[in-house]
Amino acid sequence: MHLKLSENEVVIKIFDYAKSGRQDSSVISQNSLVVTNKRIIQQAKSRNAVIRKEIPVQDAKYINTQFFKKHNPVYNVLAVLAIVAGVACAMALKDWTFAAIGAGVGVLLFVAYAFLTKNMLAFSIGGDNRLTQLMTFTTQKPKKEKPGKKTADKENYVFFRVNKKQAIQLVDELGSVILDVREAFANPAPVVVEEPEVEAEEEAEITE
Repeated sequence: MHLKLSENEVVIKIFDYAKSGRQDSSVISQNSLVVTNKRIIQQAKSRNAVIRKEIPVQDAKYINTQFFKKHNPVYNVLAVLAIVAGVACAMALKDWTFAAIGAGVGVLLFVAYAFLTKNMLAFSIGGDNRLTQLMTFTTQKPKKEKPGKKTADKENYVFFRVNKKQAIQLVDELGSVILDVREAFANPAPVVVEEPEVEAEEEAEITE
């Protein structure tokens, strides 16, 4: 299930931006964006399956990309509660050891909030107008359609592990890579026709 290139097609750049899977399965898929001199190919590939979506590179008119780190606010809430609980116990029992313990736990939770982050990525490629989305990707969970309506079961939820280095490269380079390909397509290099060399003997005969 290897990607087959057409005649005179070459791969310009590959972004292996994330791995994905489901809670009820051990199968992990590699999510990639492949840019050739003719196509933009979005694919999810595992050992036993592959899903691809592709568009002609000339159709890519609008490109939106986003990468950020998502913090879990629960750590902040727990840190404040730990400090407050420690101080309250210390005042009630007149033993400031509890305050020290609560402060220590709170500091650890603040550190967890700062460093335990999740890399998030989103991108979209639009056509002739910004509303025409030809290719999209996001690690954000889908929102509920209506209050109280259940979304898909947790077992069917797709999780993503974003490759930070590749994701940042995608955000920084995707637009320029596509633009370079489009310009090369619009202005192909001129064909140079080399004249056959004339040997020395033939040149002498001509001069005589």
